[in-house]
Amino acid sequence: MTFQEDEQKLHEVSNKLDRIRGNSWKKFKGDTINRLIISLLRPYVKNYKIFGPNAFIEDCPTEFDILIVNTTAEPINEYSNCYKKEDVKLAIEVKKHGFYYKETEARVKMKEYFDKQNLVGVPFLYITLKESKRLKADVEAVLGNRCFTLGLSPEPWLDGEWEKFVNTVKSKLM
Repeated sequence: MTFQEDEQKLHEVSNKLDRIRGNSWKKFKGDTINRLIISLLRPYVKNYKIFGPNAFIEDCPTEFDILIVNTTAEPINEYSNCYKKEDVKLAIEVKKHGFYYKETEARVKMKEYFDKQNLVGVPFLYITLKESKRLKADVEAVLGNRCFTLGLSPEPWLDGEWEKFVNTVKSKLM
């Protein structure tokens, strides 16, 4: 598939999920998007394993949506999706619809949220399918070039963001 075909698939699945109403569906939507992103990333990171959703790093209480690890990496035990820190090459946080913070607290809350991931000491990226225009600026201020927004809520989709994300993932793995 091409980057444009990947983006089209992400848009298509996201739009279908948007038609499902109710807060009780949040986890299902997040799980679907995480698994779709993992599926779309696999052809681009062939020399690594990709795990998620719900992956962990040993001695770290933070849950990660996606971990990219060495091909030789094995979970620390047979019952978990937890990997040794030295095997983890990249951690990725995924959101279907970004953050929902009040304007006055957004940057502070985002910084607190992302500091947990940053403290682990593993390269970290954030990708969201959609973000409000105002909060997109806030998350960019907090994370800089480590955040990727595929679309603004409610419209439009932003062309080329998926390709930038994939290229950044690949560069972090070199």
